[in-house]
Amino acid sequence: MSASPFDATLAEARTRLIAQALRRYPFRGINPDETIDAYVNAVIDHVDRHDLACGFEIRLGREQAAWTPDDVQRFQAWMLTTARPSPTAAPPGVPFDVGALQSGGRWPVTDAAMSTLLDELMTTLLELRSATPQGRIPAIIAVLLLDGEMVFMSVSLRDRIAVLKHLAQRGPVYGYAFAGDAFVHEIRERQQAARTACILGHLGTRTTRIVRRFPYRFVEGTGIVREPIPPDLDPRSTEAGAGSEDPYAEIFVSVPTPTGRPS
Repeated sequence: MSASPFDATLAEARTRLIAQALRRYPFRGINPDETIDAYVNAVIDHVDRHDLACGFEIRLGREQAAWTPDDVQRFQAWMLTTARPSPTAAPPGVPFDVGALQSGGRWPVTDAAMSTLLDELMTTLLELRSATPQGRIPAIIAVLLLDGEMVFMSVSLRDRIAVLKHLAQRGPVYGYAFAGDAFVHEIRERQQAARTACILGHLGTRTTRIVRRFPYRFVEGTGIVREPIPPDLDPRSTEAGAGSEDPYAEIFVSVPTPTGRPS
């Protein structure tokens, strides 16, 4: 991928892919002193923040459905080298990118209650996505404490792991839930790459780990069309896929197990 973004053989395809991407993810116009190559790179960086596969389509000059097995391998390798959510706090003086901590009331301290909590968070975000098909919607984290108090806040995707780990290290946390808008990327049989838009949910306690998906698709002129909900996944199992990594495994690392409910 060393070729200029506007290599003559790819210019037409990239122009079409960029136009498609910017209809979904609006971006600024080109600056007066900006070269076309610099602008296209800025567009790709912008699109990457929403949809990594869409950004890679622009890099390649081919839609995902037309990717070769070599393209798929390059995408898979590139995905493994992109920035992952940070498991540690930002440098001193740089705060977490979060909203205000809010109370979510009292809940039973059980895995079943955590699952219900995750469903509520994901349903709320799916309703927001339906109301604003092309707008930004927040990512939300929630933690359930051992005394039954639930607290939640909005969070940046970059900081979600670090914030959950920070909370787990400093309070009697029973479990956590995260919900956000995402694309799930898969490498299917015959080395075919695919992506699915969804509200993605993560749930974790010291003994339970769940990934939940509420998939949807965007139809121009119609908006959001919901898809059937697939079964939950446990990223610790072989079903999650060979070689997959679970950054959420960091959350309870080096966090002592509470001995009981606080008095």
